[in-house]
Amino acid sequence: MKHSVLYFDEARYSSFPDVAKGESDRLWVGFDWNAHTPLARGAEGAAASHAGGLAGGETGHVELYSPNGGQNWLEEGKDDRYRPCPEPLRSAVLSDGTQIRISKPVSTYQPDQKELFEKRGFAVEVYPEKINVEHRLELRRKRPGEESWEVRTLESGEELPFFALARNGTDLTSCVLQDDTIVHQIYGSAEAGDPFRAWVLRSENAGDSWEMVTMAYDGDLNPFNESSLLCLPSGRIVALVRTASASKRIPTDEKYLWQTHSDDGGKTWSEIRRTDIWGYPPHLLRLSNGSVLCSYGHRRTPYGIRACVSHDECETWNIENEIVLRADGLTTNGTVTGKGVAADLGYPRTVELSDGSLYTVYYITLGDGVTHVASTRWSLDRA
Repeated sequence: MKHSVLYFDEARYSSFPDVAKGESDRLWVGFDWNAHTPLARGAEGAAASHAGGLAGGETGHVELYSPNGGQNWLEEGKDDRYRPCPEPLRSAVLSDGTQIRISKPVSTYQPDQKELFEKRGFAVEVYPEKINVEHRLELRRKRPGEESWEVRTLESGEELPFFALARNGTDLTSCVLQDDTIVHQIYGSAEAGDPFRAWVLRSENAGDSWEMVTMAYDGDLNPFNESSLLCLPSGRIVALVRTASASKRIPTDEKYLWQTHSDDGGKTWSEIRRTDIWGYPPHLLRLSNGSVLCSYGHRRTPYGIRACVSHDECETWNIENEIVLRADGLTTNGTVTGKGVAADLGYPRTVELSDGSLYTVYYITLGDGVTHVASTRWSLDRA
């Protein structure tokens, strides 16, 4: 295994990278940063690290490009050899070339509107100078030959059924089925204060209209969170689902990944079942040999990044041969020294390169308390 640091700035909390692979093993990595770091702001910075600009800190975005499978990286705006990522690599692409993207826009309002939104049934997050209401998603669509993106909002209780809070998950490109049905995973609360559940958005008409289908819900016993979807050659869609990490309902030792599937294009889903994979959030990738790889963060000692393989279309997972990519999270020279640092790492995304090796991108925090973006290049036969 070869580990690399892609981006490190001790004054920035850099996290949640995505990775896209183009021709000839060209790679692109994009991620956000913000100034709420444990080093800069102590415990308060750690607590607000995910809030970024909402909590009043500086925030920004970084784009990196590698022309050679991750051996070298160039940063947008700092190297004239940088090349932008082709748009389709970060979109769900239909058979006619139409691109679809679903994201969660920031929706902030003045504090005096808090009561109004609560009366309407929405969950409200309160920040020092604003409130945040996650009551809509954003749809972007670009048809072949068009130069600009069409942008629409999908509002709770209007274009979509009512929800108190909804968030985009970790898989930003959605599943596109053979008949061009789009299936995209989201999660949130049906009513304010309810534990999270996982849904999918479905569109059978290239994004003109959408339905919202419950994917993972067990009567509030488990708070289901982010998920990863994979469409198998059989047409079955498999989902691995995280349980909310901050929930006190679920003991740390019980925070396994859960699994469900759909055999009718996402219209209905099987009863969700617990796997033996401990970690979160998941990322699914079908390999060229037909196996399926699940990458995930491991947020307990030893903190790090792990992976697991299924050789039977996700019926079972070879957890007995779990692959440890990193086991040095929160450590300095092998000793846990990350005082005041949340067990905050993971969100791995893996791509397969032309030689069969794997390239996994993630964020991680070591003993120095600097959350940064890193990668591991590895091979299954050497794992």
